[in-house]
Amino acid sequence: MVGLLFLFIAFIIISIILFMLFRYWRVQKLAAQTMDLRLNRMKPLSDKVEEGISITREDVLPFAEDPKTRFDTYHLLMEYRRIGLFPSKFDFEESATESRLGNWLEFPAALNAFPDQMELVEEIDLSIQGDLEDSTIYYVWKFRVNEPHRAAKKGWMMGVVGPYAYDSNAYDVVPGVFSRLNKFDPSKVLEEVQWVHSFIGTE
Repeated sequence: MVGLLFLFIAFIIISIILFMLFRYWRVQKLAAQTMDLRLNRMKPLSDKVEEGISITREDVLPFAEDPKTRFDTYHLLMEYRRIGLFPSKFDFEESATESRLGNWLEFPAALNAFPDQMELVEEIDLSIQGDLEDSTIYYVWKFRVNEPHRAAKKGWMMGVVGPYAYDSNAYDVVPGVFSRLNKFDPSKVLEEVQWVHSFIGTE
């Protein structure tokens, strides 16, 4: 009897381990597919830049206008010293954080989709809230997806990007890009920023 119980427990443990390994493999595979999707979106522009082919502001504009490619476009041009071609009207935190959060949400461990709608809710400086001495600015966005996505029924959800200092570049790679996919609640915006800062941001 004891032997059968031991075998049953061992079976359960092995099954859990195998499930966790499969889950990890699947998430990694989907994450790689997401990165491939982002690279393919950029390919018409990145191929030209990487091959040294002359490009113009008109070539760059569609990629800067689209939040799906905006963040990657900025960094591609920066890497190849062509940043002067990036449209100045998108060189602001609002444009940068929209793209950064949307790209992050595409990963399978997050929303597994770029939102169909995004709206900037608020810019919060935790130093003004009395939490910190130095400026620590977060941008709070609300977003939603359409059917048939499983999260469509939630309506507007909330995400946070930061922290930025007053002298930060709009396209700096900040550490606090996160969403718990909670339903948007205006009364909990500051609480969400403080949570992100505590667990993901930098003190």
